[in-house]
Amino acid sequence: PGLLQKIKNGRLLPDESYDIIIDSSVVKLAKPDPAIFRLAESKAGIKGNQILFVENSQTHINIAKKLGWQTFLYDSAKPIISSRKLLERCKTFFN
Repeated sequence: PGLLQKIKNGRLLPDESYDIIIDSSVVKLAKPDPAIFRLAESKAGIKGNQILFVENSQTHINIAKKLGWQTFLYDSAKPIISSRKLLERCKTFFN
């Protein structure tokens, strides 16, 4: 509890306007439980194939894939390469 606020206070979350934020400490669900993925779909009001899930855990990627989500495995050890690849993936996903 409170981690999301600490992340915001530390400016680790981009200062964007988010329609939906699901705080696992509030909803009492966490990855890799498929229920948190289903909750995200429900809150967003869209199907999984319309979601691009960016994650650095293969376990979490596998769950999202099983639910039909589009996924991108981000390699935190190689942020420049991963960010470039993600940008390219976003170009195809959002077009």
